[in-house]
Amino acid sequence: GINAEYMGRKFAYTVCTSLLSAYPLEIASPALIDLVLQGLADNEDVQVICCQLLQDLCLWNFALFRIIGRIGDLGEPFDRCIMKCIKQAKQQGGRANDMLRLYARTLKVIEPIAEASQHKGFLDFMGRITKDAVFQHVYEQASSCKDL
Repeated sequence: GINAEYMGRKFAYTVCTSLLSAYPLEIASPALIDLVLQGLADNEDVQVICCQLLQDLCLWNFALFRIIGRIGDLGEPFDRCIMKCIKQAKQQGGRANDMLRLYARTLKVIEPIAEASQHKGFLDFMGRITKDAVFQHVYEQASSCKDL
């Protein structure tokens, strides 16, 4: 059923996160970005894990060299997620605001990498999204380290 399938996907992403922590040299690759791109179109719980994966990936310099060419691909999925959340945040707040904070923290980790590698598409997206009043506020308050 749908639920088992979703639990399976969630589990797969969780395993990926654990594997990345345990075996970064083996696991960090452009293929992980493909996984993240899929996950960002999935359920919010899966998106949360994907954002975590991205933040973890960006901690390792050797990983950056491998994924840097794919950073530009992340703009569009984040754009979709954020625009959806902004609409929801206006209506119901709560969970949507939590997600916006998560996206903001993740983008804060990715942005300097995109700047260093001059990913124009991604930087254009950042310029556009941080002009949105709702997101701008969240982004300014977000710290790029994990909330304690």
